[in-house]
Amino acid sequence: MKTRSALVHFPGYPFDINALMPSRHLAVAAGSLLDAGHTTRIFDYGTVTAVEELLEGKLSDLARSVSESILADPGLNPLQTLHTLWHIRASDRLLARKLGAQCETVAQRLAHQPGLHFAGLMIRAVEDLRYAAQIARRLKDSRPKLRVIAFGPLIDLYGDYIAREYLEFDCLCLTDVEQSLVGFAEKIDAPEMWASVPNIAVANGYYPKGDSQRDSLGLGNYPPPVYEPDTYPALRSGQKLRLFELEDNRGSVPTFADPRTHRESAVRMKPVSAVCNEIWRIATLYGARAFSLCGPAATASHMTAVGHELLRRGTDIVYARSSACLGVVPAMFSVLRASGCEVMSFSVDTGSQRLLDDFFGRGVTVTELETMLRASRSAGLYTIARFVYPCPADDYHTKAETIRLVERTRPDAAAVDVPQVHPQSEWFERSAHYGFRVRRERALARAMASARRFPLMDNQWPTLPFSVAGLSSSQVIGENRSLVEELEQRGVLASAPYDLVRLARLAGYENRERQFVARAQHELLSGDTSGVATLVDQFNEAVCVSAKGVALKPYEPSRMAVGN
Repeated sequence: MKTRSALVHFPGYPFDINALMPSRHLAVAAGSLLDAGHTTRIFDYGTVTAVEELLEGKLSDLARSVSESILADPGLNPLQTLHTLWHIRASDRLLARKLGAQCETVAQRLAHQPGLHFAGLMIRAVEDLRYAAQIARRLKDSRPKLRVIAFGPLIDLYGDYIAREYLEFDCLCLTDVEQSLVGFAEKIDAPEMWASVPNIAVANGYYPKGDSQRDSLGLGNYPPPVYEPDTYPALRSGQKLRLFELEDNRGSVPTFADPRTHRESAVRMKPVSAVCNEIWRIATLYGARAFSLCGPAATASHMTAVGHELLRRGTDIVYARSSACLGVVPAMFSVLRASGCEVMSFSVDTGSQRLLDDFFGRGVTVTELETMLRASRSAGLYTIARFVYPCPADDYHTKAETIRLVERTRPDAAAVDVPQVHPQSEWFERSAHYGFRVRRERALARAMASARRFPLMDNQWPTLPFSVAGLSSSQVIGENRSLVEELEQRGVLASAPYDLVRLARLAGYENRERQFVARAQHELLSGDTSGVATLVDQFNEAVCVSAKGVALKPYEPSRMAVGN
């Protein structure tokens, strides 16, 4: 049976710069369905227009009042803090009402789509879940026979909890949406067969145990993501930032925020030709020249091979990418720089060898980290070191070791994240051993309580879903900020979010990263809708050219030599 579907993302926090970028998860899902002969269309509400509609009237005034007090003076006295918190609660409640009203409109629009068999809701963060569930409920009320399936990064992490607690969704795609979503579509009229589809969880029913990637395929066997404007209409006009994310590897491996995984699997690399072909297709569609290559653990050989292939094809782009540090070869950085790599971020975690070995399990030495950071900077790459602080095993000495690492290597910027304890990770499964306190039975509820409040920046007065060595959330954030301030005093940009720093460099704001970040934060959090629209337009103008003007060559296999 060939189905007709709608793929939807309704961001619960639309003032995040990532929400304004094209969604790779939606494009991947669309590509797999279209390749199997199904019909689908993407409804992405992370747009400039959506932000403008939300910020009309009183919400804009409240946002401006809060942002002016916080951005001007982050260290508020107790009376100012109480006053600001009162405004934050008011603005957050008003935003929730507006988002709820928009959900009703979205659900009505989807319910009136003719011939629709199912709706796929992409859930990226905890802020998205409540609104995705509201859309699913309204769809069920309007069209009881319509199936609703959820997928996305949050489903990958909290799928077992969501399957038990959110019965609005018929099914959840846990991993490898290319495979599971198509399998669900082919069995949509046979609910008793859904549990046989790899990586599918049935709401309040079957949940696959063990390794959910047991039937996963190599990334080269999946169809490419689809960004064509007929399928992804939000990209047709200047509604989204044209910074495209490409996944060149996948697997349950250490990441900067949650380095030890309970359910490990081999990393799968996407073939080099597939990565470069995907860049070529997107560039010819939109004249895009800015890309972000993501994935938890690209090997040094794979990163070098991609760089060489981009050079061979004469591909004129700029891109950012990240590395998990293990096995990185200093000689590769010159290849990356020549192929267009502008930003390189490294998951360093800490400057303490003891913590690298016993707590993070990185399998790398501090000396190797120093060599890697220096080599990256020497090659002309904008180098960002990513740390996790404070962990339960951190103390005054480990903090000093991290500062000394930064002093010796002098990265261009640093990102200091609080630890993240997600289900399926070793930190979660053995939380007491590592010094975290996690209430597993309420893991999802506590994660939902940690959702961002508008108009606050990341890591600003949050409620963490776990405790770190007995510290309260405010104490953890205070320790985190103390390290940020120490690094800033040493001339390292550490207070700016990584995503905005990356955006600044790819748009050509060399040596003006701090000004770009300050401007973007002000426009996103102060209700300046015209400023947000201008930011998107200026970025797109900086990174996009006429498709005919991009020096791109399609992939052609080497021809056999012939005699003259």
